Amino acid sequence: MKKVRFFRKESHSAPENMAIDETLFRSIIKKQTDGVLRFYEWCPYALSFGLFQHPENILVEGQSKYCGIDTVRRSTGGKMVFHADEITFSAGLPLAVIKKRDPDAKNFLEFFKVLITPFVLGLQKAGIPASFSVSQPKGNSERIHCYSAPAAHSIMVDGKKLVGAAGIIKADVFFVHGSIPRKIVLPPDNLFKKKPDAFLKEKIACLDNFLPEEKQGCLESIISESFSDFFDATLELGELSKIESETAEIFSREKYSDLFWNRKDLSNLENLCTEKSYQSQKIRALPQGL
Repeated sequence: MKKVRFFRKESHSAPENMAIDETLFRSIIKKQTDGVLRFYEWCPYALSFGLFQHPENILVEGQSKYCGIDTVRRSTGGKMVFHADEITFSAGLPLAVIKKRDPDAKNFLEFFKVLITPFVLGLQKAGIPASFSVSQPKGNSERIHCYSAPAAHSIMVDGKKLVGAAGIIKADVFFVHGSIPRKIVLPPDNLFKKKPDAFLKEKIACLDNFLPEEKQGCLESIISESFSDFFDATLELGELSKIESETAEIFSREKYSDLFWNRKDLSNLENLCTEKSYQSQKIRALPQGL
């Protein structure tokens, strides 16, 4: 393994966060970077929906905007997440690296668990008794909230779900993003057409239950160190390049600012990004003084 670009925690809007994640995922696919580990927050708070969910059947129209809460559709599957007082992360590596770390990993779930194992190890190192969910409950397809029930790759503590995550594979690269709540913060009930799970709060674990606030600030470093050790990688502090920033801006504006982007024709999006990249390279190539 070579170098993994490490992005320290920053706050962005929901469309910007998803656009940055997709841009970094794209950079790994294009072999412009070996891997990515990113931490971030949401400003304002946001509801993110899985790729195949139907927000129009879940939300009261216009209510989230009235409450000052962003909404966004992820490019990954899974269920709705309310991003409030939490540590959010994303990580991406080529499948070849994941398979090298665990040659027995053969399918989506197994690749997923290998990629987020450093998060389990990091939480354990911080003194939190985290582990993967033992089994995935059946018959929970109607639930709308990610934390209503654990998936097989969920990270649990004392029978409650601490880390909810979703992933995607494209062009032999695995990318995942997920949430670690600091506190249990539920979205307002008046956002929803139907009252959410009445027992949701009892199903969520949060960092406040296990770590004092001053120690929570160290988690980013602890998990990063676990990631580096687990994949035998060197973490290199990163920031978006000019081309990546421009690409993320395009994804944010043209794709993720629309909750229903999955129903739009986005076939020209790659051309827009390629054209912007070409223009940036052309400007950089101009002689000094022009």
